[in-house]
Amino acid sequence: MDILNNNTFYNGYEGEPEVTFQLVNDNNTSIHLWTGYIDDIMNHQPGTEEDYKYGLSHDWNTLEGPYSNNKSVIDIDDYYKDLERFKYITFEYEETKKAYELILFFLKYAKDNNQQVEVVVE
Repeated sequence: MDILNNNTFYNGYEGEPEVTFQLVNDNNTSIHLWTGYIDDIMNHQPGTEEDYKYGLSHDWNTLEGPYSNNKSVIDIDDYYKDLERFKYITFEYEETKKAYELILFFLKYAKDNNQQVEVVVE
């Protein structure tokens, strides 16, 4: 999967809200997503509110992390562990599953290469 300034899941949505996952020390290693894909993932959260204590689910539901100040270095392990809970979910948009898989790939790449990830919400 391509993670060098990847706009695949933002192309066609220019001017609409965007979420970017990028390496802290390398803004070119980044994936850009239409926020609608993130919303689709979060609207299909498995479990109960008790399961939303970490990762993207926590930040999205509580408006913390990148959702409070538009930019935040995230805990890769927490985000990955949280997002893995969604692997068997059927999303509203067909492309959401591919966007979801790209996010997991990006997080794994960053972890395997001892990089920090910053999420920017615009």
